[in-house]
Amino acid sequence: ETSSTDSENDETSDDLHSVSVDAEEHRNISQNDSTKHDDDLKTKAIDEISKVVEKIPSKKKRQYISNIQNIDKDNHAVLQIIDTGGQPEFHEMLPALITGPAVNLLVFKLTEELQSRYSITYRSSDGNSEPYLTSLTHEEVIFRSLSSIACLCYNTVGWNFDELPIQDNSEPAAFLIATYRDCVDGEKVDTVNDHLKHRIQTSAELCNLIQFSAPGKPAFAIDTTRDQNEIEDLRKSLHNVINTKFQDIKVPVSWCALSLKLKRRKQSLYTYQTCFKLAKESGIKDEDDFKAVLWFLHNRAGTIMYYPDVKGLEDIIITNIQLVFDRIT
Repeated sequence: ETSSTDSENDETSDDLHSVSVDAEEHRNISQNDSTKHDDDLKTKAIDEISKVVEKIPSKKKRQYISNIQNIDKDNHAVLQIIDTGGQPEFHEMLPALITGPAVNLLVFKLTEELQSRYSITYRSSDGNSEPYLTSLTHEEVIFRSLSSIACLCYNTVGWNFDELPIQDNSEPAAFLIATYRDCVDGEKVDTVNDHLKHRIQTSAELCNLIQFSAPGKPAFAIDTTRDQNEIEDLRKSLHNVINTKFQDIKVPVSWCALSLKLKRRKQSLYTYQTCFKLAKESGIKDEDDFKAVLWFLHNRAGTIMYYPDVKGLEDIIITNIQLVFDRIT
């Protein structure tokens, strides 16, 4: 009996050892599965980016490669351009379009007096409306826009959420571009510059925001038909501002993959759940990460509109900002 009991104890000991080994192997398998899952997500995100690149026509792709090879690594940028009009509706919408790291170009005509009211013509499929004078002068529109840019942009510089591992201290910038220089003399250009400079000097925020074309000259006066040198100077100034005021930041490759996927699909609106499904296909793991990338694309990149706290818009993600203009105008 004693011998039989010892044998049973030995068998029990072997069973416990077997369970222990099985548990350890299961833990190792789980860890390997987790690592494999992360690798799969990263691979999937890179594949999404590769698909976009591969769809670029071969001729254009060769040109891109040539351009990249001919410039310094830190001496170029990719821009997203939003073009708005001068109608009052666009002034009301300006706060919705302003993100922290943005270059803002305000274009006006030297042939129009700054203190004069400007006329507006609405265009539609039914034809153009009769021109009418707005209640604002050119000068008021320029400085109202600059004030909005300064206020909203500087309020978002350095934004950071505890759950968002990104700190972006990029600064906004604004350029005043005066066209039709060929239609006025040098004295007119100097008068406009002196008047603008006087207004700008009364505000420290505007002094930091506006980029001058030369000392004491806030406006870039150009003739778009002939002034290649002036246009090139403007390009260099824009390039310099992007390199000095915009901070390089690293974002997860899955965020880039989602951004490219949304652009490639050319769809204007998504529901929250549909966009979340695309996010998971791009390698974004969970809903917290998804909310973080939505915040980044809205508030920092400015490529989408998403208002989770606005009733009626909490389930909508707008990826075509032009759509908003079309609905209003």
